[in-house]
Amino acid sequence: MTKPTDRALLGALLRAAGATTASELASAAGLADEAAVRAGVERLSQSDCVIERVGTQGLRLVEAGVGCWADYLETPGGPPVRVYRSIGSTQDAARALAAHDGATVVADEQTKGRGRLGRRWRARAGAGVLMSRVVHGDRPHLPLLAAMAAADAVEPRLGRAVSLKWPNDVHVDGRKLAGVLVESPTPGVSVVGIGFNVATLKDAPAEVRAVATSLADLGVVAHRLAMIEALLAAIDRRLAQDSAATVEAWRQRCINLDRPGRFAVDGRTVVGHVVDLDPDAGLLVRTESGLIAHLPAATTSCLP
Repeated sequence: MTKPTDRALLGALLRAAGATTASELASAAGLADEAAVRAGVERLSQSDCVIERVGTQGLRLVEAGVGCWADYLETPGGPPVRVYRSIGSTQDAARALAAHDGATVVADEQTKGRGRLGRRWRARAGAGVLMSRVVHGDRPHLPLLAAMAAADAVEPRLGRAVSLKWPNDVHVDGRKLAGVLVESPTPGVSVVGIGFNVATLKDAPAEVRAVATSLADLGVVAHRLAMIEALLAAIDRRLAQDSAATVEAWRQRCINLDRPGRFAVDGRTVVGHVVDLDPDAGLLVRTESGLIAHLPAATTSCLP
């Protein structure tokens, strides 16, 4: 994209529900006339966007390719945005930008991604949202805040509330839709990674489909660029809000509270009933022996 008006036009296409006439696009994007829309569409098409004409109904954005993401997301004088077609880990790339509060890294493909507790996470090209964001300051409950931001971004598209699985996975109908990883490379600096499954998982192994879902499999058509934009806005809103309100909203969505569960912690398995969740310290679980066990967040994971 070479002009600010092209960004406005792309935004109008991203927000449109289906095909939109050139006249409607001109109005939504603040362009002079339909000729300006046609010229903008031509430039967007040269910036990795696929835009099709749908009969007499107008224009429809088929795909906002990664070639236009940086121009769309980065604002003059704002924090840097880095876009990669393929990268080992967006978290590692964001660490290199740790001096810039709000710096964002997104990728089309991730080959050496990681989740909590060193788990490997690979994401094929075009399948999902892969994003890491630098956050400065002493931010309490940041993993919960990030999980709530992910929920905020997806719930309007789903038309219903999602569930959160401790500590920070987004679940729909018992399957994982998105995950969050928060790392602190230096004191006062955090890197928030969020990954969303967007494309269908129908070709994924059965063991993956048993525990995971995607926006496409939930019947939601969403452009990845629109999801990234929504996530960034949701993170900003949550950072500006009172932390206690975010924690309470997280607790209301958490599927682990006051339920039985199995947990892996420090090489052992703990079975019991979750009696409380501490946003920072972890879980309080009444074990089968009747004792209360504290399971720290840093070393605990949920088992099936």
